[in-house]
Amino acid sequence: MKKKWFIICLIVILLVGLIVGGIFLLKDSKIDNKENQENKELVIDKESLEYVYNQGIVKKYGDIRNIPSDYSQDKAIEDKVYVSTYDEVYNNEIIEKFYESYKNKQECFMRIMRYTLEGDPIITDVLYDKDKVYVVEDNRRDRYASEGNVTLKVFDKFGVEKDRDEYYWTAYNGDNNEVEDDNYWSLANVDNEYINKLNKENIVIEKMDIDKFYEITLKNDIEDVRSLDKDYSFDDTKKDKCNIEGDNAFCFNTLDNFIKDYKDKKATAIRIVTNSDNGIIIKDVYYDNDLDKIYLVVDNSRVNNIPNKDIKLLEYVKIREYSSNKTNKVDLIADGIQDDYYLCDCIWEDDEVFGVV
Repeated sequence: MKKKWFIICLIVILLVGLIVGGIFLLKDSKIDNKENQENKELVIDKESLEYVYNQGIVKKYGDIRNIPSDYSQDKAIEDKVYVSTYDEVYNNEIIEKFYESYKNKQECFMRIMRYTLEGDPIITDVLYDKDKVYVVEDNRRDRYASEGNVTLKVFDKFGVEKDRDEYYWTAYNGDNNEVEDDNYWSLANVDNEYINKLNKENIVIEKMDIDKFYEITLKNDIEDVRSLDKDYSFDDTKKDKCNIEGDNAFCFNTLDNFIKDYKDKKATAIRIVTNSDNGIIIKDVYYDNDLDKIYLVVDNSRVNNIPNKDIKLLEYVKIREYSSNKTNKVDLIADGIQDDYYLCDCIWEDDEVFGVV
C-alpha cells in the first residue's frame, strides 16, 4: 500500500515539474522572441535604405538599387515614373498627387527620373512616412559624377521652393522662408499651372539676398545699385529720364503705377532717389506678389555725415499711404522685427484715400 502511494506521489511530482518547466520554457521563449523582434527593429534603422524599401507602398516599385543600369526613359514612363527632360515632362500628375497626399498626412511614394546637362539619368525615390520625407538619389548612371552611388537624406517637410523666378518641388527642414544651405533638396520644377493653385504659405523660399534681388529686378530695368558710379547724383537721374517730383526721382516706374500694381497684387519694382543737402539716398523696391512681401535695398553711401554707409536689404509686408504735416507720404510696414521705413513724399489728388495696408 505504501509502495502504491509512493508511486502516485512520484508521478504527481513529475507532472508538476513538467508543468512548471514548461511554463518557464514558454516564458523564456517569449522573452527570446521579444528580444529577437527588438533586435530586428534595431537592425532596420528608420533612417536607412532598408527601412525605405521595406515599406509596403514602395515594394511595387522595387528597390532603387536593383533597377537595371540601362533603364530607359520609355520604360520609366510606362512604370508611372515622373520623367523630366529638357523638352518634355511625363507623368506630371505623379508629383501633384504626392503633394496632395503629403498635405493630408497620408503615406505616399513617387519615383523621379531627370537628366544631367550631358543627358545622363538621375533616379530619385521620395517616400513620405510618419512625418518624415525620405529622399533616395541614385546617380550611378551619371558618367561625370565624382562618385556614383545611392544616397539617402531625411527631411521634415515637402513643399515648393521659389528661387528667383523659378519654382521647385523641394524636401526641406526648418520654417518656411528660412530654408538655408544643406537643409533642402530640390527635386523637380513645378508645373506653371499648378503654381496658381498653391497657397502662399506652402511656398518655401531661401532668404532673399542682394544678388537675388537684382537678378529679379533687372527684368524691370533696375540696375544693381552697387554698379553705379560713386559720384552718381540727383542730376544723373534726370539724364536717366526718371520722373522728378520735388526732391524725389522715380526711376523705371512711377510711384502711382507701383502702388497700383501692389494693390492689384502684381509683381512690380521701382527705384526712388531722394535728394537732400547732405547727398542722395537710393531706394530700390521690389514687390513679390507670390509671397506678398516687399523687399527694399537702401544705399546711403552718398550721404555725408553718417557713420554707417552700408548697402542693406530689408523685408516688409505692407505699404501705407498717409498724410502728415500737410504732406502725403508712403511708408513700408514691417512684420514685428524691423521698424517701419519712411519711403518718400508724393503727390496725390485731394480725394485720394490714404492708409492702404
